[in-house]
Amino acid sequence: MMQLRQEKGGPAYHLHHAQDEWFYVMKGEVMVKIGEETMHLKAGDSAFAPRKTPHAFAKISDEEVQMLILFQPAGSMEDFFHQMAKFGKGIPPNQEQMKALWRAHGMEIVGPPLKF
Repeated sequence: MMQLRQEKGGPAYHLHHAQDEWFYVMKGEVMVKIGEETMHLKAGDSAFAPRKTPHAFAKISDEEVQMLILFQPAGSMEDFFHQMAKFGKGIPPNQEQMKALWRAHGMEIVGPPLKF
């Protein structure tokens, strides 16, 4: 999946029960936390989050971030992103709705988004 981010920030600290996740930064700068380790990644850098390991990322640069994110196995991630897109950029769903959506797709929110 290609991730393009204009605004700073990122998803909640979470884990995947049955999927590994790999991040490859193509442009910009992101902070990635995997378990207890926090890294600052720039273009050409990558990081790996094994399944069942809490992780999150956040855009921290002023420029656009382009990042390739791979899930292994892909599972239901495509459906997850389609469901998330239905919320649009308006009022976000309440926390219980969000947690239920993540659970239904094999993930669990374990903390807030990264602060930078």
